[in-house]
Amino acid sequence: MTRLLGDATVATIVARNYAAQARVLHASGAEHDPALHRVTLLIDGTNDDRSIPGLGEVLIPADLPIPRHELEQMMLIYSVMELATALKPALLRMLVARSGRPALYLDPDIRVFSTLQGIVDDAEAHGIVVTPHTLEELPRDGLRHSEQTIMLAGMYNLGFIAVAPSALRFLDWWHERLLVDAVSDPGAGLFTDQRWIDWVPSLFPVLISRNPGDNVAYWNLHHRRLRHDDAGWSVNGVPLRFFHFSAAQKSQFNEGETIRCYGDPRLGASGLEFYHPEYERIQPGTAYKPLAEALTPVYPATEGVNQKRLRKLAQQALELMRVNPPEELLPAEVNALFGSDSLSDALAYVHSPPTDAPVTQLLEGTHPCQQRLAFEEMLAHHLALQNSRALARSEQAPWLQADEQILQRFYQNLPFALTGAQHRVIAEIQRDMAAHHPMLRLVQGDVGSGKTLVAAVVALAALSQGQQVAL
Repeated sequence: MTRLLGDATVATIVARNYAAQARVLHASGAEHDPALHRVTLLIDGTNDDRSIPGLGEVLIPADLPIPRHELEQMMLIYSVMELATALKPALLRMLVARSGRPALYLDPDIRVFSTLQGIVDDAEAHGIVVTPHTLEELPRDGLRHSEQTIMLAGMYNLGFIAVAPSALRFLDWWHERLLVDAVSDPGAGLFTDQRWIDWVPSLFPVLISRNPGDNVAYWNLHHRRLRHDDAGWSVNGVPLRFFHFSAAQKSQFNEGETIRCYGDPRLGASGLEFYHPEYERIQPGTAYKPLAEALTPVYPATEGVNQKRLRKLAQQALELMRVNPPEELLPAEVNALFGSDSLSDALAYVHSPPTDAPVTQLLEGTHPCQQRLAFEEMLAHHLALQNSRALARSEQAPWLQADEQILQRFYQNLPFALTGAQHRVIAEIQRDMAAHHPMLRLVQGDVGSGKTLVAAVVALAALSQGQQVAL
């Protein structure tokens, strides 16, 4: 039985600079489904933005059921695009929980062309509705999109998803993963929120929509035939429900255009390719923008942490350091040996080197600023060790004198004689045990060198004095 659309919600997520696209989305949807409740989450919004016209109910991140410390962490580590995708499950969970009806998410660069009633019905029946990037094989014609680009981005396009209250467990699962792993890092198997949805058909009840009128976009136009007549737009003979206008970036790259980019070239199907490079388009007739006043650092990265995030965190730390510089602990004469005035100067130079910096020294770790940081770190380490030793020597420990008769009987029962090194180490440990403060000793040796026997002799010495031993 079809239920009325009232109380069902269609939502989108934007920053302020994308508000115009959100207005077009909501206006196009209202033409066909005026009863749908409309919501816009402004990720950079404040209370003053709640009255912006054309956006429906305006929410801000603080409205979401996310603990403050988690929300602040997400805002710190994510780019604008990553944050918008990472907040999606929390927004949808809040909407379905408060209304008890399905909620549909649509990207702001989507336009609705007919009623979404069928999608609301599907969500109520199945809990989750998603759309694949394509419903037919991609031709291997060397053009974009290719099978590889789809696999990098994920099988399902998350410009659309519909959920019902029965999908709360899925939304909690999705939100938990997007707290820190909504980054765009295809090399680590991550692409914002999308790659996680590849798991959903295996874990949760879901309807994979095969309606050709859903989520039509340039990546699936090879098998969807659009027509327009007096009845409106249709796709493969069925009504076009919504079109995803997401080729803006693609349209920037035309033959003869000039761009400046940075990335790692890899051998792809068409030769050398840049995968997700950092780039800047040079407008025709305009001069090149000057490069940054500092060299761009490339940090050792680990899975799930990309260069953009590391640079953003480093720059935020440098800005905070300029306002609240760390305490300077090295004397001026020591700093002078390394050609720097302070710890702050050395850190700023290493993380934001001037364009004329000696790159070879920086790559080899021999630059004076790097040496100064290493010196302070090693000095702190040795001072901490000395402090630990002094603290240990100030404490009392039981005096343990080994019973030589017991030790001799132990030696006589062994089927072999101890080596000279074993006798020497045992004697050194016994001297330490005869002191009145805790012993600080590490016995190191190759496999099979007899360390266990040394430990057994020392344990026997303690047992002979009525002490307990853990070996």
